[in-house]
Amino acid sequence: MMKDEKNTIIEYIDILDENGIFTGKIATRQEVYKLGLWHRIVLVAIISKERKVLLQQRQDNKKIYPGMWDISVGGHIDSGEDTISAAMREVVEEVGIYISPTSSADVFRYMTSYRFMKTFENGMIDNQFDDVFILELDSYADETEIKFQKDEVKAIKWVSLSELEQLIKNDTSLVSRSLYAPLIEYLSKH
Repeated sequence: MMKDEKNTIIEYIDILDENGIFTGKIATRQEVYKLGLWHRIVLVAIISKERKVLLQQRQDNKKIYPGMWDISVGGHIDSGEDTISAAMREVVEEVGIYISPTSSADVFRYMTSYRFMKTFENGMIDNQFDDVFILELDSYADETEIKFQKDEVKAIKWVSLSELEQLIKNDTSLVSRSLYAPLIEYLSKH
């Protein structure tokens, strides 16, 4: 990341081809969405030892999915950053849970990856590969204990497996993601 002359943070993202292979090019986040360039993001489903999933409500000022409920944590992988480092960074940034770099490989469980393509009404073109991980917490964190990033996250809540299934079926305020089926399968088996 860099800052421009107005002290605004400029995020640079690695550009991929349609198969998820790094092209050797980078672009700003704005260019990625304007041109529909392929890139990679990380999503983390945070699960309590009580088998509940943390959901976050996106802030109303977000360009995509404003005010909607979403998976625990999600974000772009910065240029040159690996997926696990991005997952660790996003977990700290969005919900304030610190994970030691020495234990990161042990606490993040890879769940799935998938391609996502969508053009939004505001003109943003999103062509991305989503790498999905599970982070199981050793102890239950009450909503009041989690220090979420207020400019990104409006609210958080823990939901049980049955509540998540109902949200997926009936609630249009939940961001539709391909990760929910494997997440439900994982929670059902573990």
